[in-house]
Amino acid sequence: MSQDSLKSYDNPGIVMDLQGRAAVITGGGRGIGSHIARILAENGATVVVSARSVDEIESVAKSLQSEGYEAHAIPCDVANETSVETMAREVSRRIGNVDILVNNAGIARSNPVKVLQLEEWERILAINATGTFLCTRAFLGNMIDKRWGRVINVAPYCRITGRTIHGRL
Repeated sequence: MSQDSLKSYDNPGIVMDLQGRAAVITGGGRGIGSHIARILAENGATVVVSARSVDEIESVAKSLQSEGYEAHAIPCDVANETSVETMAREVSRRIGNVDILVNNAGIARSNPVKVLQLEEWERILAINATGTFLCTRAFLGNMIDKRWGRVINVAPYCRITGRTIHGRL
């Protein structure tokens, strides 16, 4: 691994040797997820990018493949248990056991509480909370069996600290 692969890091002293490791990134079709996939691939991991949008994840995987990295696109709706189970089986078939899971899929809305519809609230929870649970459950067993694994949960800053617009009445 060359030091050039670490250009995008804030701390270039951090070196990750992920040769032989496999990673799944949910919400990997764009934004933070696609950047995480790139960083993991640049540091030696085989990556699976997953999201609902097939076009987006295929674009990310093809871009990484064109640069010589092993990358796969496997669609999944993290809020749907059957979809997560299907994705996990396909990941296992293609790359074997997963070492790193990045739960990046998520949505946010800025509607005031008084106008936020229950269906919208339930969708937010289904993706952000239940999706994280379902994906972690799907891959955690193999990590425990191997006695090595990492589960990384990504959340936007506003979900951690809150913002006035998210609680306004």
